Amino acid sequence: MSTPAELFRVALAALLVGVALPLLVQLFLTLRSLQKVLVVLDKRLDVTLRDLSDTIGSLRQVGAPASTASAIGAALVPAIVAGIRALRTPSELHPTSNGMTPAAHQEETDAR
Repeated sequence: MSTPAELFRVALAALLVGVALPLLVQLFLTLRSLQKVLVVLDKRLDVTLRDLSDTIGSLRQVGAPASTASAIGAALVPAIVAGIRALRTPSELHPTSNGMTPAAHQEETDAR
């Protein structure tokens, strides 16, 4: 006959295995998906870098003045930074379809 302590240990081990197996399967599936995404991104990055290298090479052959390149860079950098900031700002700062921010719309609704 089994003692209560042995039954408790067996039940605890079964519980741990029952919890650990689904977690390990989910971890495996997540890592496999991540690996697939990284392979695709690696291929795309190689193509993008090759295209960028070709573009830079053709710009060097054309002999674009440094002032033109610096003007393009001066225009692109603020635009990229503004785009990143717009993506990171809270949604309360973005207007809704009626032109009001969500907070202002909520205040107007509460006032009614």
